[in-house]
Amino acid sequence: MSWILSSPIFGYVFVLLLLQNLGSHMFVNANAIECNQSWQKTTPFQMCQVDSKGTYTNYACKWCGRADNGKPSATDCEGPSGKPLNTAGSFVCDVAMEYDDIKHVARPIRCTHLDTDGVARDYHCARRHLNQQCPQELCHIVNKGS
Repeated sequence: MSWILSSPIFGYVFVLLLLQNLGSHMFVNANAIECNQSWQKTTPFQMCQVDSKGTYTNYACKWCGRADNGKPSATDCEGPSGKPLNTAGSFVCDVAMEYDDIKHVARPIRCTHLDTDGVARDYHCARRHLNQQCPQELCHIVNKGS
């Protein structure tokens, strides 16, 4: 008889787990620029490059950040020494992220991460997890071309 009373609780927990799993895709800013080619945290502007079917648009943005508070990240990464990282889930690219399939075919995502010693290092990853996003109203086009 006690399982009948607990079934609404299980339903509620299931919905919470589902929302948590989909959360990174549910609360995305509709007016955000998705930096799907590259992103660099530089000053005074952050640089964002978008690849739209072979046409590249470069933006200079006053600020970038995801509406869902996710960080730009990638998966299946190897460190500067070439050894695979022992991380569960994705690896945060908090300085830059760029698609570079010429030098690193197996791991074409260059993920620049600020290590605990304060040094920014390049890691190479197989797949992107979350791209950086920048609000359109805080960006201007630097150039556009193929």
